[in-house]
Amino acid sequence: MTNRDDDYTKLLAEELKAQRSQILEALGGLKDVPARLTRIEEKLEDVGTDVKAIKAVVKEHNTELKDHHQRITALETA
Repeated sequence: MTNRDDDYTKLLAEELKAQRSQILEALGGLKDVPARLTRIEEKLEDVGTDVKAIKAVVKEHNTELKDHHQRITALETA
């Protein structure tokens, strides 16, 4: 091999080493993903439960408001 080929090989090896380090660093950041997803799922379950409760209250209030409207209308026409 010529000196030029040797320099190119060294440069290529350094570049591959740098890319390998970047890949390993990126993969290291992924180790926390499963735990984070579990926490997100738990929070979403709580949100779902809260939304169901809110819907039930809104439905109840809506029924009461309809009843009040009917009663007021009946009183006004009496």
